[in-house]
Amino acid sequence: MARLAGALLPQKLYNYLLIYTLAKNVTKTQVIKDLLEEWMQSKREEEPDEVLLLQIAERYTRQWNVQKISHPESDFKEFKSDVQRQLLNKDMPDTYVQLILIKIKK
Repeated sequence: MARLAGALLPQKLYNYLLIYTLAKNVTKTQVIKDLLEEWMQSKREEEPDEVLLLQIAERYTRQWNVQKISHPESDFKEFKSDVQRQLLNKDMPDTYVQLILIKIKK
């Protein structure tokens, strides 16, 4: 399955991408996909998925800690349900969402 990930490019970058793809007879999608694949492989060596998912969970844990101080009546289950909705609205795979929710600390 493929997903659209749009990005605005500075004119100078777009112009070069355009002439490169025309000269080499390749699509802009293929050039960008190849670059992102290479970037992802490099980054995954430094920070595997598990590390990034933990960082996300830690950010939500900090958010929960702030929220429960400023709004003591806040409900942890409701907070986690809100987080779940937010992540699913970003089209995050449910398996990742569940791993993040498990790691959010009360």
